[in-house]
Amino acid sequence: MIERNVYLNKLIAKKYYMQVYNDITNLETRTRELRPFIALNDSVLNILVVNKPLEETMDKNGFIIIGIADFLLRFIK
Repeated sequence: MIERNVYLNKLIAKKYYMQVYNDITNLETRTRELRPFIALNDSVLNILVVNKPLEETMDKNGFIIIGIADFLLRFIK
């Protein structure tokens, strides 16, 4: 019975990479900070959390950019 529960939890668990920024308006800083995400090149969801109120958007690389309050409400339960 325990094996079945562990397997089910692995199927349901969501995996994502997350990076927290104070500000990403500077293009040079943004490029430097995004380089590791771009290098991963896998299908895991990438989330960029910004420490200010910000409407959720998706950038050209498919990364979710979201404000800290919205991130906490949506992803942390």
